[in-house]
Amino acid sequence: SFRSGRADFILTSHTDLNALKRTNPKVTSSSLHSFSVVMVFHPDKKPVSDQRVRQAFSLALDRQALIEIIMDGQAEIIGAVYGVAESWQLPQEELKRLYKPDIPRAKKLMAEAGYPNGFPLDVKVSSGRKDAMETVTVVAGQLRQIGVDIKQQILEHTTLIAQRNAA
Repeated sequence: SFRSGRADFILTSHTDLNALKRTNPKVTSSSLHSFSVVMVFHPDKKPVSDQRVRQAFSLALDRQALIEIIMDGQAEIIGAVYGVAESWQLPQEELKRLYKPDIPRAKKLMAEAGYPNGFPLDVKVSSGRKDAMETVTVVAGQLRQIGVDIKQQILEHTTLIAQRNAA
């Protein structure tokens, strides 16, 4: 609709915005340059009920690579405190140090948790969020390094929300 001129405004992923700008250089945009990867787990279900598994996931993620791939480098790593409490934020270099991937340590935690060879993991993603689908693909590649085999299930957005709310 936007490309054909039937819509004057759209919300879109960073990737789609770049594609639109390539085909129509007159497109203008405004961005908050915000991007977040949020993993929501059932805390009472194995294997993610084990804190070591969740820590291994965090250690396996390369946040800077996600920013480069999904946001074309147009974002920064943030910690637990961000936004209005800017004076409480850690400096960017400290965040990069704290969130640096550590695959050997992640593998060690997986083994300690009883999953030395990893495990399969089903992940549901909204079809209405191209950026989310792209992110899961990148995250899946990163978690594969510690043996986690993500199977992406793409659902229509309202179906995903209904299933999440019923859980």
